[in-house]
Amino acid sequence: MTILESLLQVTIAGLVLGAGLPILFGVGLRLWVPGSDGSATGTGAAPDIAPWRRTAAVVIFGVIALAIVVGLLWITQ
Repeated sequence: MTILESLLQVTIAGLVLGAGLPILFGVGLRLWVPGSDGSATGTGAAPDIAPWRRTAAVVIFGVIALAIVVGLLWITQ
C-alpha cells in the first residue's frame, strides 16, 4: 500500500467519523423534537411526534451508539 492510499483511507475515515456522526446526531435531534418540521398548532400545546420521525431518530441514535461502542472496543482491544 502506498502512502497516498493510506492518506486517502485516513482522510475518508476522518470525514465519516469526524463530520458524519455529528451530522447524524443533529438530524436525529431534529427528528426527535416536536414541531421542528415548521408546523405550529397555535394552541400552545406541543404537537405529537409522527411515529416515523421517532423511529428514524431512534435508529439514528442507535447507529451513533453502535459506532461509539465499536470505537471504544477497537481502541481497547
